[in-house]
Amino acid sequence: MSRAGSPAEDKLGPRYWRLLGSVSLANLGDGVRITAFPLLALTLTKDPVAVAGLAAMEFVPWVVFGPFAGVVVDRVDPRRLMLAVSWLRAVVLTGVTLMVLLGGAQLWTLYLAAVVLGVGECLYDTATQVAVPRVVAPAALPRANSLLSSAWITFNEFVGPFLGARLFELARSLPFLVHSAAMYLSAVLLIDRRRGTRDVEVPDRPPARPERRRIRTELADGFRAVLRDRVLRSIVLAGAAVAAADSAWYAVLVIYVTEEIGAGMSSFGVLLAVSAVGGIVGGLVMERVGSRVGEPTTLVVATTGVIAAQLGLVFAVDAVTVGALLVVSSMALAVWNIAAVTVRQRVARPEELGRVMGISRTVVSAASAVSAVLGGVLAQAIDVRAPFVLGIPLVLATSVWAIRVLRASPAGSPEPAADTASRT
Repeated sequence: MSRAGSPAEDKLGPRYWRLLGSVSLANLGDGVRITAFPLLALTLTKDPVAVAGLAAMEFVPWVVFGPFAGVVVDRVDPRRLMLAVSWLRAVVLTGVTLMVLLGGAQLWTLYLAAVVLGVGECLYDTATQVAVPRVVAPAALPRANSLLSSAWITFNEFVGPFLGARLFELARSLPFLVHSAAMYLSAVLLIDRRRGTRDVEVPDRPPARPERRRIRTELADGFRAVLRDRVLRSIVLAGAAVAAADSAWYAVLVIYVTEEIGAGMSSFGVLLAVSAVGGIVGGLVMERVGSRVGEPTTLVVATTGVIAAQLGLVFAVDAVTVGALLVVSSMALAVWNIAAVTVRQRVARPEELGRVMGISRTVVSAASAVSAVLGGVLAQAIDVRAPFVLGIPLVLATSVWAIRVLRASPAGSPEPAADTASRT
């Protein structure tokens, strides 16, 4: 039987479309900042460690604050939290814009702003994934997550960075002004005066109002929720393995492209843009077929794509082949991530979903950070192509395990109603 539900079950109501619009604007601003912050830092210092440290500051909150963000999200209405965070980030970015305009920007202020914005992004992204099941029916989750993924890649990785560089060329303050305006508009889209919390009623998954306890207790409950459930445990660990394998070779991709393949820096930029297109296509494909084939089958296809792309990059000899394989890799990773998010939304208890999402992102971020360093070490000690191949056994083993666990659980059933967790 198809996973596709009735038209009423599959619809994405007006609250979802406003949510998607808010996420798109927020990610457009984030993409602009990705290039504008290091460019601004270069005008203040030529120290590569200081410039790289600024980029790292935006990821540190996910590693340190991710699980706590989940606790916060589980305590409040996720869309109200997204609204508050959007206002806060807009105010911070307005301050950065004024500092740049007045010539008062300093490296330490950029570091501080990066941390605050990173914490805000951590809260906003976690709340987004928890908000989706509140506004769409279970049968529509694959489509809803696919559109969000496509929007994230389009604006955060493709349009935003390109726009940020061009705006910085025109005026140093312009990208930060655009980012702050995007955040204000993102917040406006989240303002909802209608009563209630859902466009689609889902009786078996009501919004939870858990009794508040100590943060440490709620945090421990979140870790137990991931560890006690075979589906959640396997999908989080497999996701970390896929992210780690990807991060290992992506960290040395610039060396691989410019020195091993012999392409120039301009070609490297083109290849990154082409790979982002692959992610967008992956999201659009999932939007069309994800709810029909189910998450286990989707993960099989995505894992095959990830492994095939990495093996192909080991043997590639020209930029055109590399570009094609990067498209396949980005497409497969997008599909994998969309399916994994959908599984977590289906399986986790509503009152624990924020913590499950926060912990999952923290595990993936930590694995990616460690693997990026390891990829550099392997490239230096063995060969620049080594990081492409050494992660494949880990991806294969963990993905097969996760897929088998999912197939054996109610969450892996092709029935749309199979939305309950498999507790062990």
